[in-house]
Amino acid sequence: MNEDEPITGGGQDELAYRVAYLIAGFIKETLSPVEHQELDNWVCASMDNQKIFENLTDPENLDSWLKWREKLPDGEVLDRLKSKVEFNQPRKKGLVRSFWPYAAAVCVLLLAGVYFETNRQHEGKNEISQQIKARDIEPGTNRAILTLTNGEKIVLDSAKNGSLASQGNVNIVKADSGLLSYTTVSSADVNSKEQFNELTVPAGGQYRIQLPDGTKVWLNASSSLKYPTVFGGAKRQVELTGEGYFEVAKDPMFPFEVSVNGSTVQVLGTHFNINAYTDEPVTNITLAQGSIKLNNLMLLKPGENAAVSKNGNMLKGGADIEMVLAWKNGQFVFKDTPIDVLMRQVARWYNANIIYDATIPKHFNATIPRATPVSKLLHILEVTNEVHFKIEGNQITVMK
Repeated sequence: MNEDEPITGGGQDELAYRVAYLIAGFIKETLSPVEHQELDNWVCASMDNQKIFENLTDPENLDSWLKWREKLPDGEVLDRLKSKVEFNQPRKKGLVRSFWPYAAAVCVLLLAGVYFETNRQHEGKNEISQQIKARDIEPGTNRAILTLTNGEKIVLDSAKNGSLASQGNVNIVKADSGLLSYTTVSSADVNSKEQFNELTVPAGGQYRIQLPDGTKVWLNASSSLKYPTVFGGAKRQVELTGEGYFEVAKDPMFPFEVSVNGSTVQVLGTHFNINAYTDEPVTNITLAQGSIKLNNLMLLKPGENAAVSKNGNMLKGGADIEMVLAWKNGQFVFKDTPIDVLMRQVARWYNANIIYDATIPKHFNATIPRATPVSKLLHILEVTNEVHFKIEGNQITVMK
């Protein structure tokens, strides 16, 4: 914390102080159920609010403030903090970002200061910090393993950029830290045997690939894609496990097909997402652009989703494209999401083992960057006071 840097805000003093009161109450565990709900609604209202909440309840920030506060005489603490609050209106009309939340940041320190003023013993201060602090699990990164036709495996996250191998008339290139591409270097030999590669993304990973026909595929954690190094038949066929987002290169003469969990997605050229994890109750196929046909029976239009049960039953309905594609766009988007559905996403992305110590009936709403360490993500969920978590190694326990 920079004690000399003033924090400015908009003119919404009353709202800023109210939010400050709620966050300070959360830190002190003194909020009523109604106040918890009020804070929950504010945190989930915007990404800016979530960031402010994370910063103000981060144990490192609290420790930093405490160390600074201990350097000052008792009577000087509040005066020094109050002098840093400047409620100035934005000078430019139409300015999107409001600065009043930063006033709330100072206000919460004021309120926390009042609390710490009456709880001066060192053990008491440490207890407040420890209530929030937890051993962290870092988010996933660009990680994958490429298996060549001969069984050779290449760990892509440690491989250098550039040419990795050649398969027939195709050159395999690691373009950057998260993209694998196939480039045709000569005409295909019609007598050559079809060769297959497989890209496997572990838990805690993600990766992108551009197939020989130009089709782009994003693979989520705990997913794999098997594909030929050259599309030489009447159809372009690949096999998916887990979750992938496809941007298929158009070629009306050679339809593109994805085999997944016993179903076949047929397409000429379009953008769609397939969620086919084995621990999910159904396989979800969601269309963003173009059109696709499922099992030669069901036609999907943009914005529609097909849910395929384990026994092959299909149900078509509308889809929330923002939520479906959140993982591909670097976010978690939870909209009225049950805790078990939410935690399955957490388990894959953070490579964590989830244990339930209680039944949590509440559904959750939040938008959180996937680059967020797991402790901060869980911390945002805890503001509801409907769920709490304990992190031990790579195990997360869900508690009431």
